[in-house]
Amino acid sequence: MSVKPQNKVVLAGNKVTLHCSAARRGDLVRWTFGTQNLNCRLYKHGECNVVIDRVRTSDAGAYDCTDGSSKMAQASIVVIGITQHTTSQ
Repeated sequence: MSVKPQNKVVLAGNKVTLHCSAARRGDLVRWTFGTQNLNCRLYKHGECNVVIDRVRTSDAGAYDCTDGSSKMAQASIVVIGITQHTTSQ
């Protein structure tokens, strides 16, 4: 892989992008989250990025990126939830 995904820490509701690129041009990049195959946004030079526009706590976990030569890289997303506090009067 020429670009490996990096771990991310993000606030719930914010946008996050995981970058991954195959080492060889033309190799297919595939993303999975658990048993789920993910769609990614394809860019030039074989880079395929996972973009989550509004992160939820259920998006937290390990994401796997695999290229055509079956090389795998993994990154984790940690989601920090926003807790609303109420005050009693």
